[in-house]
Amino acid sequence: MATPHSCPVCGGSGTMPAYFYETFKNTTGTALIDYAVPCRSCMGAGIVWGPECQCQKGSTVMPGGVRVTYHVCPHENKPS
Repeated sequence: MATPHSCPVCGGSGTMPAYFYETFKNTTGTALIDYAVPCRSCMGAGIVWGPECQCQKGSTVMPGGVRVTYHVCPHENKPS
């Protein structure tokens, strides 16, 4: 089953600076494009669909009785 993942190109925002794709120059040679456009990888959705997550999820009891839950995703760079 496919699951959604944060787009690795736009980081889940759904937009990219226009100059990421193309740079147009005006007559002075400076960049002319300085605005956000929809991410082409996720079509502006901020998510991409991929294989089912192979994350490691679970919980453990630490000394002192404190329960810690974890979620380690090799495809995500942020904690959940």
